[in-house]
Amino acid sequence: MEVAFFWIVLCFLVAYYGSKRKIGGGWAFFWSLILSPLIGFIIAAAYGDKEPEKPIMIELIEPKEGLIMNQPYLVEKKVDNFVKIAGKAEMYPKNWFRKVN
Repeated sequence: MEVAFFWIVLCFLVAYYGSKRKIGGGWAFFWSLILSPLIGFIIAAAYGDKEPEKPIMIELIEPKEGLIMNQPYLVEKKVDNFVKIAGKAEMYPKNWFRKVN
């Protein structure tokens, strides 16, 4: 019983490590559970690090109060049809902007 508990705990640790890699936590957990946590860790380690998200740059389509035309803005967060621009407190409608890159 203790061995099974220890095995599962190690599988979850490997899954956490795998979530930071390209393989993902689910597949790392799967391979750890089926083969062994050590083999699962080796498989997860063989995959490279996740590539960082590419920043999204946008610019205004038409002039709006408080924003400058022809200036690229960095998108900090997207929620439904709104975007949060880095350095600004408000959320703005997504249809005010077009993607730069």
